[in-house]
Amino acid sequence: MRWPTVQCLSCGFENLPGLTACGRCASPLDLRAIGVEPPRAGRGRIRTRLHQLLIRARNAGRALRQLEITRQGPPEVR
Repeated sequence: MRWPTVQCLSCGFENLPGLTACGRCASPLDLRAIGVEPPRAGRGRIRTRLHQLLIRARNAGRALRQLEITRQGPPEVR
């Protein structure tokens, strides 16, 4: 995993988060430039997870119907 960095506007040095001054040129760092949004899952990953959940729900429904049939007993034959 790569840590987010804060780029110095004066010299372009990539500083670690938490510093208030550049490690190379000692210029104050603009902390407002740090993104505060957490990383988001891509659409493909969300779609895959949704597909997995739908399959599980479908299979659970089938299992529930099978239990109902077993509980009621076999249908009468005329």
